[in-house]
Amino acid sequence: PISGSPAERARLRAPENFIYLSQPGGQDIEIGVDGDVITGIDGQPVVNITDLRTVLYNLEPGDTVELTVERNGRSRTVTVEPQVQDR
Repeated sequence: PISGSPAERARLRAPENFIYLSQPGGQDIEIGVDGDVITGIDGQPVVNITDLRTVLYNLEPGDTVELTVERNGRSRTVTVEPQVQDR
């Protein structure tokens, strides 16, 4: 996670190891094989990135969400106040 970010404050762990899958069009997809996996947001299951984005895009500044994450076969819930990162 980015230093000082909500993910860092919630002690979420980003992947360090990746696999790469090639799609028929030649594009590669990078997939993390370790780190935390988000499996739920505000009590709703997260099956893909669209599930996560649907909730996040409807938040107002200052709103918080509860994320359910899996790490090493164990589940835990953390509260996070998402923020927009300038790039």
